[in-house]
Formats: sequence, C-alpha cells, structure tokens
Amino acid sequence: MAPTLPLKNGFTKRLHRLAEVLYSLFQQLGAIIKELSCSGMYILDSFPLAVCHNIRISRCKLLRGEVFRGFCASKHQYFYGVKVQVITTAGGIPVECCFIPGSAHDSKAINKLLWDFQTGDRIYDDSGYTCYAFEDIAAAGAGIDILTARKKNTKRKDQPYEAWLKDYYRKQIETAFSQITDLMPKALHAVTTKGFFIKALIFIIVFQSIPLSNIAET
Repeated sequence: MAPTLPLKNGFTKRLHRLAEVLYSLFQQLGAIIKELSCSGMYILDSFPLAVCHNIRISRCKLLRGEVFRGFCASKHQYFYGVKVQVITTAGGIPVECCFIPGSAHDSKAINKLLWDFQTGDRIYDDSGYTCYAFEDIAAAGAGIDILTARKKNTKRKDQPYEAWLKDYYRKQIETAFSQITDLMPKALHAVTTKGFFIKALIFIIVFQSIPLSNIAET
C-alpha cells in the first residue's frame, strides 16, 4: 500500500521542524559550489523581500515594527519586510545568505554572514558595505580581498580601473536577483514568521541547486 501524503497542516509542521536542516543544506551546497568555482570571485548584495503590500502594513501579523520598513533605492520605493543579503559566485549562484530587517544598513549583514572562503578569494560589494575594520582585520587576516565600491568622499579612493571592475562585477548579481524573484510568487503566503523565512530560503535553495543538477546530468 502506497504511503499517504500528509495534509497541508501536517506538511507545514514537518517543514518547520526541518528549518535548521534546510539552512544546513544551503550551506553545504554553497560549500560545494565554492569548491567548484575556479575564479575565486564573489559578489555581495541584497534585494528586498516584502512581507505585505504597504497599504496592509498596519494589519501585518508576521512582522511588526518600524524596523522592517525599508527603502529600495534601485526601485525608488518603500517596502515592509526584510533585506535578503546574498553572496554569489561571479556567475550569480548563491553560496551564502542571511536576512536583516528592511531598515537595517547593509553593513549589518557583515557579522551575520559566514565568510567561509579560501585565501585569495575576492568579494565585490557596493559602498553600503563599507567597514574598514572588517577589511583590514578580519578579511585580511583570512587572506580574503574585500573590494568595496568607494563613495566620492571616501578616504580610500579607487583608481579608475578599480572602480570600473567593481561596478562591472556587481552588476552580475542583479541578474541573479531577478531570476530568484521570478521563481517566487508575488506574495509569499505564510501564517508564521518562521514559515515566511523558510519559504524564502527554499526558493533560494532551488535557484542555487539548478546549476548542480545540470552538472550531474552531464
């Protein structure tokens, strides 16, 4: 007799119990992708993930507080939710990620990401991640080059070719973000906050595993 599939309620409870396993799976897949990456170049950036439309903020039960009200500069619009911080390969495959409140500065993600990279790896990010202490102590101590796009008023100015390279590689991640959000529905339906983050992570894992499945087929 074939096993019966669990009902929606039972499936959701099982999925909640697998939250840590799913994140561990994402990390392990990320480690495999890092091993397969020959360039040693990675890109750090974020994209907004709204939990509801702005008109429904007052009725939102999944997240509460002004800390989740953020602004997406690239789209010139406010949103209510979180920022998904992602490090991808140069080809746009996610290898590390974390979630921070929508209003939090991008630099807050620095202490939440694993930074599990090899000596000599280079990570490109934009000026929002500027943290000289991290660049000089943590990253340099591990032999990782953090190539942050510099602001005009920065004390550490780039040469023109350095600025061009940083801008070129950072643009690669925009395509990856578009493809990830295309996989997601217009609204992630969830009853609990934990369920919301689990569903978001699952879509990232699916996008992450597509290149690995293509390799396995060949």
